[in-house]
Amino acid sequence: MAPLASMQVSTFPVKLGNLEAAQVEKKLDDIAGRLGADSIRGNWLPGSNLYSLELPRQPRETLNYKQLTAPKGGVLPLLLGMSNGGRLACDDLTRLPHLLVAGQTGSGKSTAMHVILSTLITHCSPSQLGLVLCDPKSVELKPYEGIPHLLNTIITEPKQLIETLEALVDEMQNRYRQLADLRVRDITAYNKKADQPLPRIVCVVDELADAMIAAKKKLEPLLQRLLAQARAAGIHLILATQRVTPEVLTSALKINAPARLALTCDNFHSSKAILDADGAQRLLGEGDAIYKTPDGASFRVQTPFIDDDDIDLAIDKAMQMPPSGFKLNLPKTQAAASPAVQQVPPSSKTLPAATPPLPTETLPKLNDIREYVSSLEQVTANDLVSQKLVSNKKLAGKYLKVLRDEGLVDAYNRSLRASPVHKRDR
Repeated sequence: MAPLASMQVSTFPVKLGNLEAAQVEKKLDDIAGRLGADSIRGNWLPGSNLYSLELPRQPRETLNYKQLTAPKGGVLPLLLGMSNGGRLACDDLTRLPHLLVAGQTGSGKSTAMHVILSTLITHCSPSQLGLVLCDPKSVELKPYEGIPHLLNTIITEPKQLIETLEALVDEMQNRYRQLADLRVRDITAYNKKADQPLPRIVCVVDELADAMIAAKKKLEPLLQRLLAQARAAGIHLILATQRVTPEVLTSALKINAPARLALTCDNFHSSKAILDADGAQRLLGEGDAIYKTPDGASFRVQTPFIDDDDIDLAIDKAMQMPPSGFKLNLPKTQAAASPAVQQVPPSSKTLPAATPPLPTETLPKLNDIREYVSSLEQVTANDLVSQKLVSNKKLAGKYLKVLRDEGLVDAYNRSLRASPVHKRDR
């Protein structure tokens, strides 16, 4: 049979006859060596009794984001790329309803995430879609900061992620109460009847492994609950990781997230962890992926490349959209930092290297202490303790060093020489 050409591989359908597919798969590495190919993947062709051998093309073509257009009509369009047969690979996140994305470093995972996010923010208005973004690296999702779709600041710490997931669980429960009041079963039916439609919420975690290592006991139950129950409430998760192990992608998480996008993995065990099957370790990298649908079928796709200019264009389009009035009830610790708290990091840079950073939970008191010190001619650590502004002298000394570096008062140096304290009447 004539091969089926795509941008990355050529697919050769063959009849196995009396051969078992498992026998062929054991010889794939040997066949690749004889043909001089980087890697050969074997798979049954969907909807036929033919087995296919997928050989890398030379040269390989690059699929660009500009070449693809997500079809209209989807609620949350999920643009994946181009399938082996040259067809557009696109799905709807509301159908999945959650997605796991995994692949080793350099496989194209981050690029695929940018394609998904750029498609969502350009096809959905803030009144239709609210985004919650978690970026432990603090740089990958930074360009999306400030777009009207965001429901909170971009999360960078596991503690913030846990608090946000708890807020999403509360929002899910609140939405179910609203659904019950209108006697409807899901958010689609609710939005048809309600005076104020609710936007769907998509929570994107760019590197799940970092958060799972830091706080697995607290994080996993929250993820399980959202994956299992949040679909009807219109809350969807996209979880991505480059550490493809059973410790990160646990069975409890995967059972409620049947849709998977697997990019190149380093070994068979990683492929089993994401796809529950062989094959991802034979991918070619640079966006070559296997998409497993919720119904269990899988096919090979080439995810597109998106450059910074295309991301900026998508963000510029999103910035022109009117903001939504919907607000997510987040913990106070994730509220926008006050001016006093924002001044602490620059000041703390001038502290001696041996001085540990100020505890985060006590930073809000810095403004109160600054106001108190500004009304004194001299101040010592004993004053701050006696006024119950801090709990101990050691912590008071750290605050005084910050204030000294700011140039607010020079009494700290005099206090070191045990000068007497004189308080000014207020």
